[in-house]
Amino acid sequence: MKNNLDKRKDRILIVTAYTKPINMGGGSNAEAFAGFLNEKGYSAKVLAKTNAGFFRIKNNKILVRWPNARVLKVISLFWIFPYSLFLCARNNYIFFISNHFPLMPLLLLFSKAIGKKTVFRSSLVGDDDPYCLKTKFSIYSRLSLYSIKKADVYHSINPAFTDSYTKVYKTKKKLVEVTQGVNISRFSYELKREKEVYCSEFGINPKAPIILSVGFLIDRKGYKEMFEILSRINSNFTYIIVGDYSVNKDHPLYYLNNEMQRNYATGNSLLKNRIRFLGPVENIEKIYAISDILLMNSYAEGTPNALLEAMAMGVVPVVKELNGVSSYLIKDKFSGIVYKDIVDAKKSIIELFCSKDELGRMSKEAISSSERMFSFDKTWDEINSVFQTNRQDVSLIH
Repeated sequence: MKNNLDKRKDRILIVTAYTKPINMGGGSNAEAFAGFLNEKGYSAKVLAKTNAGFFRIKNNKILVRWPNARVLKVISLFWIFPYSLFLCARNNYIFFISNHFPLMPLLLLFSKAIGKKTVFRSSLVGDDDPYCLKTKFSIYSRLSLYSIKKADVYHSINPAFTDSYTKVYKTKKKLVEVTQGVNISRFSYELKREKEVYCSEFGINPKAPIILSVGFLIDRKGYKEMFEILSRINSNFTYIIVGDYSVNKDHPLYYLNNEMQRNYATGNSLLKNRIRFLGPVENIEKIYAISDILLMNSYAEGTPNALLEAMAMGVVPVVKELNGVSSYLIKDKFSGIVYKDIVDAKKSIIELFCSKDELGRMSKEAISSSERMFSFDKTWDEINSVFQTNRQDVSLIH
């Protein structure tokens, strides 16, 4: 096994679209994964774009500016492109999370040409998965499709992405199917011992059941139906929503701001004092620690970080049936509940409210599932094993 000195020779660059202060799932996971790899003794950094400043290097994160104005975008190419090439050249492994980082296909192909190990991971079904890219006719989408084929590993974070990849490329040779992973040590069930302390911090009643949803307050997340589900439940509870419900003009989701504001008004109207919009929360593990149920009603997803994190902390998922997500991550009625419609969801939530034993049993199974399937260790081992196998094959040939 490599010692830490040897590991430092394996520099890792993770290229993603946005990181904090913009709360995108891919960027958040990239930062957490880089932190995990550094703790393991590797040298890992994140390269992401930003709409503010020129460029900034902080800890293990490198932010480069990609201006909104078209003319400035062209001008910025003269330093962003060579700088990005330089970063790829000085690292051994290059992870690309989605194709939304400008120049991603060119950087991936360049990295391959100079002998770097490359991994590509789609982030959202129907957006940047191979089959969806094939249906788009832009030059960038076609170039992305070609570069993904050339990557050493396609990291499929659920079976829907696997299906997409195999439909397009007719092979599973370069495919690794495993979740993006979560830091199990950070999201520990032990934090639930502090539930009353955290409830007091957020001004929430610890005696009533607490339901949680996480994500931008956009229509794709299915908030309207969730508000309807919960408005039909007569018992007392608190519904917490963590995520942006209003963003400024520099934010990439500003075009959905009206959606967010409409959903915010609807939630307040239907649930009144039973709903709390907390916005982005820095230490979200505190929110998982006080929550009993994670409610998710999305129309489309990758693999939600929130679902992995919540299950790691024993929050019982109640999730709408969604191809590639629900059945892959949750065993229905065992480690959570998968529902088909509003009536089914309401019935399931009420049953959990009425049976603390059943809630506790599912909570334990959710934790057990996360330990088996969702850890960063498992994700890294699955991907790294492909590279190690390839190295052995090369050595045998020589």
